[in-house]
Amino acid sequence: MSKQTYTVNKIIMNYKVLTFLVTIFLLILSSCEKDEKTQTCDSDSSNNNLSLPEESFDYENTEFPNHFLINDYPANFGFQYAAIESDNTPLDNPITNAGATLGRVLFYEKELSANGTISCSSCHIQEKGFSDDALLSLGFDGGTTRRHSMGLTNARFYETGKFFWDERAESLEDQVLMPFQDPVEMGMTLDQVVQTVSDQSYSATLFENAFGDNIVTSDRIAKALAQFVRSLVSFNSKYDQGRTMVNSPIVDFPNFTLEENLGKQIFNSQNLAAPSCNSCHLSEAFTAPLLATNATTSGTNNGLDLFSTDDLGISETTGINGHTGKFKVPS
Repeated sequence: MSKQTYTVNKIIMNYKVLTFLVTIFLLILSSCEKDEKTQTCDSDSSNNNLSLPEESFDYENTEFPNHFLINDYPANFGFQYAAIESDNTPLDNPITNAGATLGRVLFYEKELSANGTISCSSCHIQEKGFSDDALLSLGFDGGTTRRHSMGLTNARFYETGKFFWDERAESLEDQVLMPFQDPVEMGMTLDQVVQTVSDQSYSATLFENAFGDNIVTSDRIAKALAQFVRSLVSFNSKYDQGRTMVNSPIVDFPNFTLEENLGKQIFNSQNLAAPSCNSCHLSEAFTAPLLATNATTSGTNNGLDLFSTDDLGISETTGINGHTGKFKVPS
């Protein structure tokens, strides 16, 4: 074997090892235990029976771990920040127990699709990290979505508040109404959504609890759904459990295997030829970089061809050539 061939093979092997170790680390991040307050709300839309707890889950008083509240990265990680710094919750729509409960019910309501077969949870599946294991999701009439279903966990910590892969929704409140109106996904109009929600026997009570009266509007539907989605925060994964045992995110975690700690080390490494994983997945909620001065997006390049004609990413929304191939960073 020539020296050149040996070198190429060694590079390929090292790349495979790095990929394997980082994959192990990412699997750990996504393996959060089910939080009781995000369990499926059983909704039988044929007779409007709900199975809700007698006492509401405490959505509004979530106690975040210290590593969500304090940036413990060393000084040379100057781009890092504490997750709480990127909270996109608007002042006019704080999370409330009644509001998030209503949003939870609407999230699982299949009557909000044109033929009563699809709900938000059909494409954002709890046990799949509120995403979908299919490459493309199926809409109400069997059509497929254009892009993969984006996970909803930690959506609260995307600083700009813009959503969808191309960031076409200016806020989570805007985003949650768009799938209802998509001709492939749910096939409804906003007027139809409002009327359908009004027709459900549970609506009067839940809307009065959340907003003080039983009037149903698209704005209130959006606010309730956004509250529920913002409540989907992951901080009980194996990573989070290990993080409570140490004072820094870059040291080895006692509960990790050797391979898992190596994967975490590579994820945080600043000595790679290319930007590190945590150049795009920042804070310990693993969301996007904070918005730079004069920037209009915190989306990053996901490796698609810069000259792709099939999906231009955020450029489709902004019209800026420099945004071609950039997408919202998933958590």
